Amino acid sequence: MMKRIRWSAGLVAIAAMSAPAQLAPPVEWHADGAPMRGIYYPSPTLHDIDGDGARELVIGDLRGYIQVAQPDGDGGWGALEKLNSGKKPIKLNNW
Repeated sequence: MMKRIRWSAGLVAIAAMSAPAQLAPPVEWHADGAPMRGIYYPSPTLHDIDGDGARELVIGDLRGYIQVAQPDGDGGWGALEKLNSGKKPIKLNNW
């Protein structure tokens, strides 16, 4: 394991650390009370999509659709729904 150390002259040095970093165990995400399973990319983000001041959960899926879940008010998320432009779901080409 390496650790970056910044020197006052603006140079960056690398120093060896004695122990590897420990990662937290994975967390299962839930939307609308059910575990989120399917073909989602593993990098969800939080963003205020609708401008109401609350950040929504935004996830892209392998089919190219953007899925959005509204906060449920209890620290969880409502059902995932496709993000639309008008009445049509937004679809991105992944490949």
